[in-house]
Amino acid sequence: MSTATIRIDDALRERIARVAEANEQTPHSFMVRALAEKVDEAEWALAMRDEARDRHAAVLAGEPTVEWHDMRDWLKRRAAEGPRNKKASDGSGQ
Repeated sequence: MSTATIRIDDALRERIARVAEANEQTPHSFMVRALAEKVDEAEWALAMRDEARDRHAAVLAGEPTVEWHDMRDWLKRRAAEGPRNKKASDGSGQ
């Protein structure tokens, strides 16, 4: 495990200490967890951006799409059906 030094202002340091103590954590533990969550969020956003770029390229290349009016009608029918039983709809038969 490596060490990193970050500079934070006193007000933020105090906020971190207060929240960490309220959650029975050390400030270090709180910051490491917060950084990990932020990296997870950024990785997800990058993955969504890449997926959108790939889908857009596929549409431009002529791959079939679903017309909005067809999707809207499907969504309305699906919403009218109400929630599905997850066990019955996952295909496992359990």
